[in-house]
Amino acid sequence: MICRLRASVFALLLVLAAVTSCFAASSAASELKPADILARVRPSVVTLITYDAKGKEMSQGSGFIATPDGAVVTCWHVVSGASKVKVIRFNGTSWIALGLLAWDTERDFAILKVSDSKLPAIPLAASDTVRQGDRVLVVGSPLGLDQTASDGMVSAVRALEGAPKIIQITAAVSPGSSGGPVLNMQGEVIGIAAFILTEGQNLNFAQTVDAVKAKLSVANKVTAFAQVSSDPSDTDAEKLCRRGWLEMPDDDNAPGASAKYKKALSFFEEATKRHPGYAPGYFGLGTAYDDLGRYNDAVDSYKEAIRLKPDYADAHNNLGTAYGDLGRYNEAVDSFKEAIRLKPDEAKAHYNLGIAYGDLGRYNDAVDSFKEAIRLKPDKANAHYTLGLTYWLLDDRGRALDEYKILKDLDADEAAKLFKMIYP
Repeated sequence: MICRLRASVFALLLVLAAVTSCFAASSAASELKPADILARVRPSVVTLITYDAKGKEMSQGSGFIATPDGAVVTCWHVVSGASKVKVIRFNGTSWIALGLLAWDTERDFAILKVSDSKLPAIPLAASDTVRQGDRVLVVGSPLGLDQTASDGMVSAVRALEGAPKIIQITAAVSPGSSGGPVLNMQGEVIGIAAFILTEGQNLNFAQTVDAVKAKLSVANKVTAFAQVSSDPSDTDAEKLCRRGWLEMPDDDNAPGASAKYKKALSFFEEATKRHPGYAPGYFGLGTAYDDLGRYNDAVDSYKEAIRLKPDYADAHNNLGTAYGDLGRYNEAVDSFKEAIRLKPDEAKAHYNLGIAYGDLGRYNDAVDSFKEAIRLKPDKANAHYTLGLTYWLLDDRGRALDEYKILKDLDADEAAKLFKMIYP
């Protein structure tokens, strides 16, 4: 959550700033026909069957081969709690997975290891190549019907506060499809089919493969399934929080935004009621309270998240924004500094610290913080705007103009607003 505007001269000037975002251009590679893509990936898509400690079948899901030496990707919830997992290819070849190379409960993915080599792997694409409106294919085993394909498009790429980015798609994701690959029209995996919400309509989602790619590059130790603890309550809390984040509106000023925040709040409240030891639930609760203007409640929620998880950098950052909303700027500074100590390369924390310094009239300190945010993220347009504005407040018109020149290539509208501030 970006730092909210404060009741100060500095904040009133910053009302002109806007946070910008864009999708990167899609791959220049030519698109393939769906039939050709399916023929290419078919040998790499697998069906998973999980078993408990007594050998009783638990569930079924989908997955795909990600490396030639036997790394298989699926959803965490597909294998969570399993003692044994059988991996089956389309031609009937099967393995009992050796265990897990890596897993991430928050991002809902797991990387299994099977004992084989020279396997057909599907290439992974970065999520920043994904654009709204792109065509996609999902391949999986819904209800045991292996090698089932569905097509659609990317409805949205959602960056949910406090939760990993997800891809919303129109292609069907049915029970048993979880863990299957979501493919672009170059035959690359852009996501992992993850879950479906049915409340008036079907909403299908996929986790991005960015974190999977990072794990694949370093994972080399196999952990037996029996050694991986799985707390069902955490899984339940994650689902409730995920529903809460999905309810959050993209635009605070959109019609019905307040009602959406209240609905999101109800999911976070339920998560913390059922599982009072789950820190992300209090983080979500704090975010919803803040968005509803209940700043004292937000502070209390973020503090509880931090009590449960002291190294929760995002909670420290958002606690700072809530303090700022209340005009408690010195406490905001302390919170942002702690967030930076825990996560030094987080540009938004440095930016928010700069805002807090500006609220206190500590403009030279604000300059240093904005510069650090820009060093970490050179194309951060709002940091260039606020840095230019702070230079203007320091009567340094020359450096303010330097930021204007940089901003012209990043956001022409914000550059024009800055110029009008410099030369009213």
